[in-house]
Amino acid sequence: MSSAVQPDGSELRPAPFQPKILAQPVADAAATAHPVAERIAAALQHADAARDERQWTKAADGYRAVLDLDPQRAPIWVQYGHMLKEAGNMAGAEEAYGQALKLEPGNADTYLQLGHLLKITGRKHSAGQMYLRSLETDPTLRDAWKELCALGMKARADAIVETVAGTSKAIHYFDLSDILIHFSDNRTPTGIQRIVLAVAEAALQAQDAAEVAVCAVHSETGKWKRIDNELFLHLMQLSHDGARNSDQEWRSAVGDLFRMMASAPPLKFPEGSTIISLGSPWGLQNYFMALREAKEESSVSYVAFVHDTVPLLYPEYCEGVIPIEYVRWLHKLLSHADLVLANAENTKKDFLNAISQFGSGSVPCEFVYPNGDFTSMFQSSGSVSEEVQSILPTKYALFVGTIQPRKNHMMVLSAWRQLIKELGVNAVPTLVLAGKLGWYWEQVVEFIKKTDSLDGKLRMLNQVSDTDLQALYQNAMFTIYNSHYEGWGLPVTESLSFGKVPLIARNSALLESGGKHAVFFESSSEPSFMEAVRNMIFKPDFLVERERAIRADPPVRSWQSVAAEIRRVVKDARAKALAAGGPHFASGLKLGQVYHFGMKKIWAAEKRGGFYDAADFVDFEVGEEVRAGPHWNPPEEWGVWTCKRTFRLVFDLSAAKNGREWGPDEELRLCLSVRGHHQPTKLRFDMNGSALQAFSISPHTESVLSITFKASMLTDDKLVLTASQNSLTDLAKVTEGRDPRTIGIALKSFMVCRMSDLDARMRFLESIAGYVEGVIGVDAVASGPTINPEDSEGGFLLLGAERADIAHANR
Repeated sequence: MSSAVQPDGSELRPAPFQPKILAQPVADAAATAHPVAERIAAALQHADAARDERQWTKAADGYRAVLDLDPQRAPIWVQYGHMLKEAGNMAGAEEAYGQALKLEPGNADTYLQLGHLLKITGRKHSAGQMYLRSLETDPTLRDAWKELCALGMKARADAIVETVAGTSKAIHYFDLSDILIHFSDNRTPTGIQRIVLAVAEAALQAQDAAEVAVCAVHSETGKWKRIDNELFLHLMQLSHDGARNSDQEWRSAVGDLFRMMASAPPLKFPEGSTIISLGSPWGLQNYFMALREAKEESSVSYVAFVHDTVPLLYPEYCEGVIPIEYVRWLHKLLSHADLVLANAENTKKDFLNAISQFGSGSVPCEFVYPNGDFTSMFQSSGSVSEEVQSILPTKYALFVGTIQPRKNHMMVLSAWRQLIKELGVNAVPTLVLAGKLGWYWEQVVEFIKKTDSLDGKLRMLNQVSDTDLQALYQNAMFTIYNSHYEGWGLPVTESLSFGKVPLIARNSALLESGGKHAVFFESSSEPSFMEAVRNMIFKPDFLVERERAIRADPPVRSWQSVAAEIRRVVKDARAKALAAGGPHFASGLKLGQVYHFGMKKIWAAEKRGGFYDAADFVDFEVGEEVRAGPHWNPPEEWGVWTCKRTFRLVFDLSAAKNGREWGPDEELRLCLSVRGHHQPTKLRFDMNGSALQAFSISPHTESVLSITFKASMLTDDKLVLTASQNSLTDLAKVTEGRDPRTIGIALKSFMVCRMSDLDARMRFLESIAGYVEGVIGVDAVASGPTINPEDSEGGFLLLGAERADIAHANR
């Protein structure tokens, strides 16, 4: 059987790698006495012999037999990958190397081998990423350095070797968390994503690009990870070049990105750096927990970008839970953001009005126009599709935007049909709709079908590449954007970038994005729109003059300029904050109030059609802020399951003091409602450095943990409760694979109150009435928290005052 060859025609042999990855021999006779151990030893012997004889398929079968018996052997996965590669099974080999990296993500040699595989299959950029990862893991690995030099990446390789594990120079980290989720299923970005990608791409190519990096929250670990700059830029180029999500080169690049995210170590942000989130991460679970962890660890600043407040102003134009999730996100910004950027002055006004509804808290807000020149962003090496080529020679008006109710396509379609009846089919240009099918698109598609695509004068394109879109803009008579409300209106900027006159509705920030170069019609007025279209069609001098004005005074600028302004505003805001002593955000936690970890109240607001009470969000947000670290499953209606053996809760009581200092002997009580999972669990707690004894929770049982402590135990007004549990439940085994989660105990609600506040303690017990209560007591600070085993009843711990509380509650 022929061996794999390198691009220069030479045969690729595995021999150089064998000494480093041979499986260790069985240590002694006792180990081989076990039947499985004997089978593994025999399979290894046969596989090694077949490898030495260059019988690649037979050797692969042998190593596969070993892995079937013990799949945790990372070196054997590597050997298995070598044999598959030699046998010509490149896809299988890549999968085997990937499995080895899952088991040993810190193995530099495995990254090197995967790089070799990617190189000989023609994926040189992806190979470079693996060689970089190999060198970053082990800067002394000369083979990785040589391969990078051969690929023209010597400067990158030298920088890694010189710095070894040196600190990053980056001070501005652009957050791409939501972009990664989008790219997992989509290749072409939508409006907001175009802005995020354009700004990040421009910042990475600036003269001071060493100060810029891109990062994201890894959804599986909840940790921040840095994204390789070159891999990101490569992905951007592929995104520009085509629209097919199934394209092999695109899928390979996306796979490289997610493999890198999985294997990369958690990102430790340099002190004084800033996370800039220009996208829409407000639907990501546990995003703000990761942010709080970064703030606590590195004192980073956080800058959010508000593109619009449509889910709050017009929830009827939004799908499902989006309005509720959006309001939750706005509320979180009050306690997490150091600065909010808006994309228009009108959006800034909307944002400030929105957060004023929460009754308390504020955050600095500035606006930066995203009026970047899209002609540079649309440059690509892709080709125009045949469908678009058939449109370009005709006279047409272009309407770019996702098919959804807010864009009001129906009014445009109705007006176009009336114009055809009034002027004749030959006098009216073709209407081209370019945009994905979004929410509630059925009415538009049904209208198009029933009118025979407006008597042939309509073309709808639901999947267009940047190359297609560039050609459509360049050849259009004019463009249309008929939105009920916009934060900015990116298709307007795109139209102006190509020197085309946009015909847009007179509302919201469209007045700013369109400016003096747009032609406006009255919002939701079909007669006003039709009159404007007649002028565009029958007054050619009108269009010519408008286009000349756009060329004479371009309303767009380079994306480098947009990125530079964002960074300047961020730097200025940070300087002001430091001069004022830095941002000071306190939790809204109040003494004596019950808070919930579940989303019952929020979901109730959703069922009410999006109408909400601000108190509902405060209740849940305080509960979420208490949870710390990536130790949690997503919250459910009733509460939240833990997912790790250890978890942490941080109770910030600074606002609870109401401006006064704690008394030296003031006693406080923490009440925590918990729920057992499928197995008996022992919990051990550490509270601000004081250890508590173990506490038992029975399966499927609700319990109350009650901890009494003195205010003098607080550190910076914070109570930090660290817990460890000795058991978890793999739900995949319980549900026959239907639920893949791992769960530990669950948290339902909590309250912190003064020990003397009997009414508050009763309110908490009443809020969980009907459950069995278990209580942990804490003695004097000097002796630390203790549990008296003599107070145990039925497996639960009931102490002093709580006995009276429970007896009263159960009457």
